Parts: sequence; C-alpha cells; structure tokens
Amino acid sequence: MAAVAPSSVAWESLDYRSKTRRPSWSRNGAAVPFVHYDNSKRFKSICEVYERSLASAKNLAEASFAVERINGAVLLLSGDKDGLSPHKRIAEVVMARLDDKGFAHFHEHVCYAGAGHMIQKRW
Repeated sequence: MAAVAPSSVAWESLDYRSKTRRPSWSRNGAAVPFVHYDNSKRFKSICEVYERSLASAKNLAEASFAVERINGAVLLLSGDKDGLSPHKRIAEVVMARLDDKGFAHFHEHVCYAGAGHMIQKRW
C-alpha cells in the first residue's frame, strides 16, 4: 500500500451544504467514527484546523484506521512544507503504530524536504 499525504483517521465530510456533521467514510453503507473539525476558533490556515481537531478529538482511537491490519508493505510519502494538513506528523504516527503493533511487513515513511501537499517541485 502506498499513500501520498496520508491520513490516519476518518475525517468529517466537507459538505458545507449539510447542516449536520457527517463522515467522509462508510463501511458496508454504515457511517464510521470520524474526527470532527474543530473550527471553534479563528484560524490562519486549514492545517491549524487539522492539528487542533486531532488534538481535541474525543474519539481519536475509534476514528483511527487499523493500519496494522494491512496485509503487505506500506510506503507513506509526505512533504515537510505541507500547508494543508500535518501529513508528516500523521505519517510518523502511522509508522509508530505499525512498530508498536509488531507489523511484520516492510514499512517506511519518506518525507521530502521542501515539498508541499502534492510533493512536487516548482520549477
């Protein structure tokens, strides 16, 4: 499994037309637990909202993906200048979880210095 700018949790849907908070993910047609966006205070960047949401989530364990159940190698790619979301830190959390659970397959996180969310170089 390879993922660019990965997430370790299911997030709230970004459907602004809806008045209710809904998940972005479902399993067999049923909603899965998800992290709500904490936009209770003003913010300067969407990355700040993601970080605050992860820090304040009361259901982080339930909303986390069971990455240790992946049956094969895991490669995560991130950029250390990602202004959209803290994907570098999220990927590090995933790697730590795999290590803690004794994940038997190859797993690596490659973080590109100076790269942003799309991990591309501007010419």
